[in-house]
Amino acid sequence: MAKKKANIDYNLLITGAGIFAFFYFGRNILENLGLMSSRQEQNALNQLATDNYFNPNYWKQQQGALIITESYSRQFADTIYNSYGYFNDDEAAIYGIFEQMKTKSQVSWLSMKFQQYYNKSLLEYLRSFLNDSELAKLAAIINKLPKFNP
Repeated sequence: MAKKKANIDYNLLITGAGIFAFFYFGRNILENLGLMSSRQEQNALNQLATDNYFNPNYWKQQQGALIITESYSRQFADTIYNSYGYFNDDEAAIYGIFEQMKTKSQVSWLSMKFQQYYNKSLLEYLRSFLNDSELAKLAAIINKLPKFNP
């Protein structure tokens, strides 16, 4: 009996290779174009979601946690509130505020004060106009801070 040759569908192989190449090489291209979040951004956003430092009560977890003064709280809250724009947001002002923070407890304190001043959650307010990439950059700034004391 003669052996039958296997029929190979080359179109299927080419399509499969194309899909593999797209996911393997295309992910980096899409990340560079800002159309897909990078793994670093995703990790920062995950930590933002799991850590509790935007909770207004987080700073109370440790006696003697570092906080900011009332005048700076008001100034920072006003700057964040006014950074939202109809056509262009001032992300640099927001990043600048959080780069001045020394601890995550200060972020929590500012969240509490922001809620007192504007009756809004600071994190939800930021999420209302910052995209994932901008939130990931903010999270990366905050995530490297110590919790309560520098």
